[in-house]
Amino acid sequence: MEGLHLFLRNKVRTGDIRGVHLNTSDVAISHLFYTDDVIILSDWDRKSMINIIKVFDEFYKSSGLKLNVSKSHIYGIGVTDTVVNQFASDMGCSKGSLPFKLESHRAKFFWGQSVGNKKIHWVKWEQVLASFDKGGLDIGSLRAFNCSFLCKWIWRFYNSDNSMWAIVLKGIHGQRAGLDGGTVLTNGIWANMLKVFNNAKRLGHLSSNTLRVKVGEG
Repeated sequence: MEGLHLFLRNKVRTGDIRGVHLNTSDVAISHLFYTDDVIILSDWDRKSMINIIKVFDEFYKSSGLKLNVSKSHIYGIGVTDTVVNQFASDMGCSKGSLPFKLESHRAKFFWGQSVGNKKIHWVKWEQVLASFDKGGLDIGSLRAFNCSFLCKWIWRFYNSDNSMWAIVLKGIHGQRAGLDGGTVLTNGIWANMLKVFNNAKRLGHLSSNTLRVKVGEG
């Protein structure tokens, strides 16, 4: 996939594919590779879509490797399903829906499964994910990784309580931002993080000594 990466990078440099910028920084993500799969991110406009198809065509003419667009999916964020369906029809691919199940895709790759080519699963996927001491392959669950990262934000809240984002949370949900057992005022991202954190504590994954509150002099 190195060749396709170079083609995409050149299109980004010329501005034909803009990628997605992170906040106000100069960092932009235009494509991500995982084995033989690629995710391309760009602004939602017809010019970018045409240029992406051109990259596939140029890559095919150069390498002889043809990407199967008909098995590809297009995902739209902040646009209507009607517009996504129209673009998918014009590009010859199908409309995808978010969120897609990444764990499921990883399992299919592990078993060597592809579209129209199913393989027998000799062991439960949960057993494959389990640690060595529990008879698994210690691959680790993506859900568990995600939960740990979400809980890390709780730790950051305590250690960055004077940062702007923490101050905003306190302004919305109170000084403890729901960490004192109180309810949060909106059902958003922070509320979901608290659900994950409280559930981890309930299941015993986090001890009562995991977080400590240091009382200041103020």
